[in-house]
Amino acid sequence: MLAAVLALALPVQASSWLECEVQARLLDLQEAPDGEPHPARIRVLESVVSDGMAAIGSDCFEPGRELEIALTLPAVVPPGAAPVPGARVHLEYRHYSAMGPQGPVSRTTWRLLPSP
Repeated sequence: MLAAVLALALPVQASSWLECEVQARLLDLQEAPDGEPHPARIRVLESVVSDGMAAIGSDCFEPGRELEIALTLPAVVPPGAAPVPGARVHLEYRHYSAMGPQGPVSRTTWRLLPSP
């Protein structure tokens, strides 16, 4: 009984996360200040859940879906390796959301990966 009473006194906090590998067509990539993500637009070709609160191996995004994202590029991009509009790119998508003591917390990141 005491455990039930104590459980009611604690704030309810929930969290969720999702990690996916995404193959996409880069439709647009804009410049950004050093260290900042680049505004970009992609068309999802394939995506698969690699971790998180969805069935691993299932689709993360519907193929053909266009998304506006903030894309993090590697600190050093070899000459000729920078992604250009029209290129097929390999991306990592991570999303986390939770209820913190000050309210909802959410973060989404997109990172360019080396081509497989």
